[in-house]
Amino acid sequence: MTTDLSSKLKNISFLLMFMVVYIHGYNLNVKISSVGNETVAIWLKFFETFISDGVCRVAVPMFFAISGYLACVKIRDKFTWAWYANLLKKKFFSLLVPFLMVSALGIFLVVILQLIPFSKPYFNNFNLSKTTFGEWIFIWLVTPVSFQLWFIRFLCHYFLIFPVLFFMVRYFKVVFIILLCVIWSLYSIHHYLYLSKIELEGLTFFSIGLLFSILNITPQLKVNSIFLIFLIILWLGWISFRTYYLIYFPFEHNIIHFNIIAITLVGFFLFWLLYDSFHSSFQGNKWFQKNVSYAIGVFLFHEPFLTIVKKMTIKLLGMNDLSLLFSFLISPMIAFFFALHFSKFLETKLKPLYLILTGNRVSNSLETKG
Repeated sequence: MTTDLSSKLKNISFLLMFMVVYIHGYNLNVKISSVGNETVAIWLKFFETFISDGVCRVAVPMFFAISGYLACVKIRDKFTWAWYANLLKKKFFSLLVPFLMVSALGIFLVVILQLIPFSKPYFNNFNLSKTTFGEWIFIWLVTPVSFQLWFIRFLCHYFLIFPVLFFMVRYFKVVFIILLCVIWSLYSIHHYLYLSKIELEGLTFFSIGLLFSILNITPQLKVNSIFLIFLIILWLGWISFRTYYLIYFPFEHNIIHFNIIAITLVGFFLFWLLYDSFHSSFQGNKWFQKNVSYAIGVFLFHEPFLTIVKKMTIKLLGMNDLSLLFSFLISPMIAFFFALHFSKFLETKLKPLYLILTGNRVSNSLETKG
């Protein structure tokens, strides 16, 4: 992988992580035991959904695509079983170990907070006295307190079936990608496949990343700036339409699902085009380049801290439209910078622990990510 492409993917990953934090910033479903629920204004529901489940949702598919691309960037189409065995060994330390440790730390944090009377109302993930051993294991492995870890769990699934995906992409190329898109778009059959929509979405974009890597395609998309602005306006308008439909016709699953698929696919390429227009600015920004390698730390550590900030803000300001809006706008930024500086602290003061938690990812390397 060229230095320029490596730098580009690192920059994009950092920007996408900011979007991921805002996806988790959605707070209209926050529950605090001592604060009653109330119906929020339509404009607030529209705004938060437009941002978190519209504009920002393109971030997760792009991360899956980057993970697929990096998986075989060194071998391209020269798959060997010895290489795959070594890949699984690497993924054990770069994916599974961080998942298990960060998930355990999340449980530990909530247990401590539930033992403190002041903070107990904020954290009702589980009842300490009634949770069985089997339920603890299930929380640890399947439904982590640090819920963003589902992304790592899905990646583990994809790497377990990696040879199948690799050869399907290698021999059928775009045809296989189209097939995955069709399956992903058929809302009614997800139940029969025992796969969630998000898992099919991740599989599709992971395979798109594999396709680009196997065929050694480096996207070089350039369009006229006026046309790019037109595309952005069109895309944002499409998201607005889908958001409106979701709010007023929530049971029209097929239409809503089709629109979100189209929006995600268009946004995937639009984000790449948009980034290309500002690549030199990000490359020349000293603060950005100094922090860009901590994207993995932001991913691992922004939750459950973000949930803590959201609940404290709502508790202090009350459950009303303005406090929810303030929390949505501010809490993700606080959580982002907390996770960023916490990552720096761990790398500086407890580097062995930091390396274990981040899967031995070092600040100047993207090759080991994902």
